[in-house]
Amino acid sequence: MSHEIRTPLNAILGSAELVQAACTDPEVREYLQIIQSSGAMLLNVINEILDFSKIESSEVHLERLPTVLDDLLENLAGIFQTLARGKSLTLTWSRDGAVPAQIYSDPTRLRQILTNLLSNAAKFTSEGSVTITIALDEDQPRRLRFSVADTGIGIASASQAGLFQPFHQVDASTTRRFGGTGLGLAICKRLVEALNGTIWVESEPGHGTTFHFTLPYEPVVENTALGAKPTYTATGSTNEQATASSPDVEPLAILLAEDNIVNQKVTIAILRRIGYRCDVAENGAAVLEMVRQRRYDLVLMDLHMPVMDGYEATRHLLSAEAATERPIVVALTAAAMAEDRDRCRAAGMDDFLAKPVGQKELLDVITRWRETIEARRHEPVRSWSL
Repeated sequence: MSHEIRTPLNAILGSAELVQAACTDPEVREYLQIIQSSGAMLLNVINEILDFSKIESSEVHLERLPTVLDDLLENLAGIFQTLARGKSLTLTWSRDGAVPAQIYSDPTRLRQILTNLLSNAAKFTSEGSVTITIALDEDQPRRLRFSVADTGIGIASASQAGLFQPFHQVDASTTRRFGGTGLGLAICKRLVEALNGTIWVESEPGHGTTFHFTLPYEPVVENTALGAKPTYTATGSTNEQATASSPDVEPLAILLAEDNIVNQKVTIAILRRIGYRCDVAENGAAVLEMVRQRRYDLVLMDLHMPVMDGYEATRHLLSAEAATERPIVVALTAAAMAEDRDRCRAAGMDDFLAKPVGQKELLDVITRWRETIEARRHEPVRSWSL
């Protein structure tokens, strides 16, 4: 269901972003912004409903992976800039010095919990600040306490008891004023409990709200000297446009694997706008044939394609004799659930982008991998055997 909804939504939002960037008429730009914001709200509703249904049916599979907490905090700061767009909000985040820099956890689910709490804070706080802290729990030292505090409208004590129930809203006007499904906090509670943790809220009307949750933890390396993560701040972003790559940077050889013609056109146009061009393959078999003929730096790989899907194509790239010279493979897909990310990782893909994808997301992933790509360019070129 997620794939069937996200595929056309990617075309709608991508096209709206492209037209808005080229349009000078203020009234038309306003309508296009409405399309984008409404599409983003629809996407969030879809994600929450699908995620909650999976959690309720016990289809969520947890992982135990090394998780760098500082990277997680910085990632959340980037998310906050989008959530707080147009508001006078400041985000502060920190990790206490007694907290390990790296723990074993499920990074995807931990990020999801904190993102939901951060989204809730930004939604109900028009100005002021939001603070994320990670510290040892005072009552249970073998647990970490994560806290997300805001200076927003606050919640009356009588309304707090049902906050973590599905589809709960503080009052009947909440949905009309702020939107949402009422599932975000219910998802947080179930995920925290799945990780053997506890979540609760402290709030007072007019004085803001703080959500806390504790989780048991295991350091990746015991008894390692750990420094505190300095306190950082970020502010809500404005409607910034992603900027193109610097003209003195060598262009990348990009291959787009996408069978949907509309999404081909949209992605090509977005890449062109941020300074890149690409070739197109309509299925995984075509990807392998084109990689034989040319050395590509980056493959944007759809997953569900005819003839050969993205998973199989990636496995072929990894098994090639010249696998060390293979392109960076980034999943670009409407299959956006946690298990889809897991399958991509298992197939050997390097990164993951969930549709709908805009200029910022594409530019971010290219920037993230450019250094690796540049290093690989200095390796000798050999023939591929696929």
